[in-house]
Amino acid sequence: TENYCIAAVEALGCGLPVLMSDKVNIHPMVTAAGAGYVEGDDAAGCARLIARWRETPAEKWEEMRGRARTCFGKNFSIVDTYRRYLEALGRAAARPATNEI
Repeated sequence: TENYCIAAVEALGCGLPVLMSDKVNIHPMVTAAGAGYVEGDDAAGCARLIARWRETPAEKWEEMRGRARTCFGKNFSIVDTYRRYLEALGRAAARPATNEI
């Protein structure tokens, strides 16, 4: 398991739907976007992922490819990351100053 699966993010950026366990922290974004399949982190979950992958019609994979690109653009692109970074800095700057670190 990984808390943040960079290989999955790279796949999304290439427009590839992903298969992952529910132990990867980005799985809610993948599920919400319809950009792949998520199952439990055990042998049964792995078997379900493979079965779902094999049973998915080609036209659905094409739809999922588009959703994978959208998921990447919305959640993982450098532009989005920079925007969220600036928002976090703005929130931090708006807080009252304290002597605590």
